[in-house]
Amino acid sequence: MAIDAAICFTYNDASVFSSLKELMAELKTRGVMLVLAGRTTELDEWLVQNQIIRKDVNLLLVPDLYFAIRMIQSNNLQMEVKEQDSAMQSASDSAKDNIGGDRESKGQ
Repeated sequence: MAIDAAICFTYNDASVFSSLKELMAELKTRGVMLVLAGRTTELDEWLVQNQIIRKDVNLLLVPDLYFAIRMIQSNNLQMEVKEQDSAMQSASDSAKDNIGGDRESKGQ
């Protein structure tokens, strides 16, 4: 999940970071990483001031929204390729098993 932080975060608001902390905890339980795009320097400082440790909550800061979108698309493409490779390997293994079973039943 990506959020354009340049628009959403303009100053260190404790209530906003409290809500953000809750959101990040919920996303972490679902296995979703939060990507905040923009204002990386300010956000990094504000996270420290609000006792939010990025690695504990699956949070990634990136320079801008375009970078976040490209990164997510790249990760999605890599996952699709891995899924296709896995499916091809399974099909290949299944075909080998079927050929081996046919030979055994024919006595070859």
